[in-house]
Amino acid sequence: MVKMNEMEINEEGIKALETLVKVAVKLKESGMLDMLYFLAEKSGEILSIISNDVGLARAGALGHAGIAALEKLEPDEVLSIKSNLEELTTCAFKSLAEMKIEELKPVGLMGLLKAPKDEDMQYGLAMLMALGKAMGRCLKSKQS
Repeated sequence: MVKMNEMEINEEGIKALETLVKVAVKLKESGMLDMLYFLAEKSGEILSIISNDVGLARAGALGHAGIAALEKLEPDEVLSIKSNLEELTTCAFKSLAEMKIEELKPVGLMGLLKAPKDEDMQYGLAMLMALGKAMGRCLKSKQS
């Protein structure tokens, strides 16, 4: 047993200190130690900013609502949502990147009637129809 000042450290304590030093070295190498130090040093200011930011408060409320909803689902449903959300988000972002807002033109009744002939539009409508049907079924079950 080693005595450091008035503190006694046994073999288990020495191993724990070795592990702690290894972790500190890894954190330093990755830059995380400096970030953690900064967060600890500025925690009061950061908490003040966070607590006074209306946008963050609203985002936190929405995040909480999302988490509360996810807690009501089965694990396989959450995995399915994750997969679908990744695919839909990727497609949505790619679509937004391709779209040229300045080139958009109003669509009349004839344009709407022609739209279902376009295969891409058929897939988009199929996704909306499937989502609408599932959403309707869920909403109907909430009313009874």
